[in-house]
Amino acid sequence: MRYVVAGEMLSLECPNSSLPLLKEGAVFPQKEQQFYVYEAKGSSITLAPLTAGRFNLTLECSNDQKIEEEIEVKPLQSMPKHEAPLNPITQAYPMWFWWLIGGALLLSLLTIVLVKYLKKKNIKIIPQKRELTLSEKMEKALKKAQTKQALDSAAKQEHVKEYYSDIIQIFRDICDKVYETHTEFYTSSEFIGTLRSISLQKGINPQRMGQIESFMLRGDQVRFAKYYPTTEERKMFVGDVEEVFKILKLHLDAQLRNQKKEGANVGNR
Repeated sequence: MRYVVAGEMLSLECPNSSLPLLKEGAVFPQKEQQFYVYEAKGSSITLAPLTAGRFNLTLECSNDQKIEEEIEVKPLQSMPKHEAPLNPITQAYPMWFWWLIGGALLLSLLTIVLVKYLKKKNIKIIPQKRELTLSEKMEKALKKAQTKQALDSAAKQEHVKEYYSDIIQIFRDICDKVYETHTEFYTSSEFIGTLRSISLQKGINPQRMGQIESFMLRGDQVRFAKYYPTTEERKMFVGDVEEVFKILKLHLDAQLRNQKKEGANVGNR
């Protein structure tokens, strides 16, 4: 009779033979699941009892020899905690492995809870988009004005006012940023008056100022006078859009060049 404690290692050996039917990590016998195969090398095997009780253990060696052992496994609770052996299953893997498994399970649980919460609240996570530069905004507005879809829409009387209003509003918004004005609540005449007052300071020559006035006048006829432009007039308006945005781009490029020069001068001091 051999006495061991549940969880304690039990070593057996087949003299001049081996144990081909048992592999490390297996549970033996399969039905009763009384022992865990901790190590199996050649003729020796190390088992760990998984349950308490008295067992008749029979091992078959490769040379038809049998090992029969009567073993009594005492409960783990019968030993003081500081003397209790470690569970062989946990010994088979390092501690960091169990921490990794636990962390992965916790992360998965938190992800599921967060997704359910967002679905319940109908919250959409929208990634932040980079703010467009003024040059990019002008290019986007110009393309919008020239797309076939926009032109086809402008050809319809019920959409022409919206088309003209959108283009003029974008132009005015960009003007305020390029010329550093604040005309968002100004009428068209007040807006043009403001541009005239700063035209010399900002370098807007009379010809370009006239193009801007013509552009605003054509737009206001449609926006406020309920005028429906002909196909030729709509084409002229698109041409005006190109011209006034070119004027803005010239001033914007000049501003950027001046800023670079100022930065270079500061760096040389």
